[in-house]
Amino acid sequence: MEFGLARTLGLAASLLLLLGLLFPLLWVLGATLLLVSLHFFSRHYGNPSIFRDYLYSLLALVAAFVLLAIGLFLGLASFLLSLPFLAAGNPRGVIASLGFLFLPVLLFFLLLLLALGFYYGALKNMARSSGRGLFSLSGSLALAGGLLILLGLPLSLVILGLLLIPLGYLLLAASYIALTFAFLGLGEPSAQPAAPA
Repeated sequence: MEFGLARTLGLAASLLLLLGLLFPLLWVLGATLLLVSLHFFSRHYGNPSIFRDYLYSLLALVAAFVLLAIGLFLGLASFLLSLPFLAAGNPRGVIASLGFLFLPVLLFFLLLLLALGFYYGALKNMARSSGRGLFSLSGSLALAGGLLILLGLPLSLVILGLLLIPLGYLLLAASYIALTFAFLGLGEPSAQPAAPA
């Protein structure tokens, strides 16, 4: 893959991630294109942590949703099976089934935090290798937005988090545009690829 194609894939991926906030299938496509783009840049700059951190981010995200789906299914099944005991005046089964619902939600949030941390790490390493600080800022906004959504008890913090994530995706697109300008000699020079070992 050549440098120009990887930049174009990254730009398309960031725009699909933005649109994917409304249409989840586009988000999956954007995340996949970003994986391909970051794989190229990871090899180009000789920094394997760019690709590795993003891959770990995606794996943690998939694990979070799979665990949430399994946990909610088991919790709902447990709750439905405990309803006859509740009708008989024994609420213990219902309380236990609520535990089945609480645990997967807690694991979901923990895995989302892990995914956000790896996503930030991947973009921070990309910024360090490419010389484009916007990558790091984009990752920081996504991390801050995700943390505000996950930990935001006041509604205003959740709304702020919901605004920071699309802004982070816009800055990711701007990062790839800046990388294009630098490659064409219209901006500051980008970092040179590492020499092969």
